[in-house]
Formats: sequence, structure tokens, C-alpha cells
Amino acid sequence: MLAIKELLPGLLKKSLIHWERMLGHRQITDSYLLALSVTHGGRFVSFDQRIYVDLVPDASQTLLAIIELP
Repeated sequence: MLAIKELLPGLLKKSLIHWERMLGHRQITDSYLLALSVTHGGRFVSFDQRIYVDLVPDASQTLLAIIELP
């Protein structure tokens, strides 16, 4: 299990997210969580259908799972 102190410094890495492609402040959290998933070999699961995988280098649609409510 990763500790918070191991996760937070990753946000400061310039290459973690394509900041110049970001359209607004609402994309920051989802992009960061997707980047953490990619970095640590995981998969990001969300209810939000508006997550753009092109904001994160090495991310692909297969690393993102969208939960759809009935």
C-alpha cells in the first residue's frame, strides 16, 4: 500500500500530465488520479464519463473504467 507522502510529490513532476492540454480546473483531480494509476500499473475507475486519457502520457482507454449507472 502506498503512503500519502509517496503520492503527493508526483503531482509536481512536469511530465506526469500534459498541462497545456487541460481545458479547465475540473480536469485536474481526474487527470492526476489517472496518472497515478498509469505510474503504478493500476487502472482508474470513475463515474465521470468526461475523462480525457490524452491528458496523461502513456494512458490508454484500457486503463480507464467508467461505471455507468442504470
